[in-house]
Amino acid sequence: METQKLQAQTDKTWGDMEKALDMAMADIDPMESAKEWHDTYNRIVAPFNKELGKLSREKRLGLKCVLGDPVSDSGKLMTVEDFVECVVSGGFIDYDGSGTYVKDGRLTNITINPSDVRHDAIRKEFTEIVWFNR
Repeated sequence: METQKLQAQTDKTWGDMEKALDMAMADIDPMESAKEWHDTYNRIVAPFNKELGKLSREKRLGLKCVLGDPVSDSGKLMTVEDFVECVVSGGFIDYDGSGTYVKDGRLTNITINPSDVRHDAIRKEFTEIVWFNR
């Protein structure tokens, strides 16, 4: 799917999620029933988050590489192979941060998340990333 179509689908999914949340949460007072509010929120958001994650991966797999700044000391430079091993061993999860693919010693416009490993959404043309902790 081309980038514009993916962005349109992402925007629609966000809008649908907001409408579903508004409807489901209208009668719940989070101050009176935090557990009910939290459980309802998670139930409503889960399928949307799954779809948004899929759209994000598709978009990043198809993005044209644009080179940016040279790699600096602000993150940890590592091979894609080392990144994958770290994810598989439990060293990185999406909550921890994200990476950016590197080409010719420069950052690219394409990010990589630990969950990309589970979904086999790794860009094969790159050999290095810079990992940025939260």
